Amino acid sequence: MQSTNKELERDIIENVASYGMQLGQIIDALSVVIEKLDLNVEAYPALRKFNAMAEEIEGVKRNYFESTKENIDRFIDTIMSLKESDPATYKEVLDRLRKDFFTETKSP
Repeated sequence: MQSTNKELERDIIENVASYGMQLGQIIDALSVVIEKLDLNVEAYPALRKFNAMAEEIEGVKRNYFESTKENIDRFIDTIMSLKESDPATYKEVLDRLRKDFFTETKSP
């Protein structure tokens, strides 16, 4: 969609909140309202569509892995937990990490 005031829109996105953040806060707030009012979501087509969209967005977010130190630490902890719970998978993952990150590659 085209904004009628692109400068204002850019200012909001750059200095207040991205579209994703705005949408996330709207979803969070509306979810609280729906819950507090104890609305029967199935009775309202608009709320069904809203819930379906919110669930789809959550699914996408679950599949996205942001490269932050916290997420990398969590990733390492997850791999380390495999050592006890699933040694075969742990070995496969460790071998892949060694191959992908610690094997010298020869320049042509």
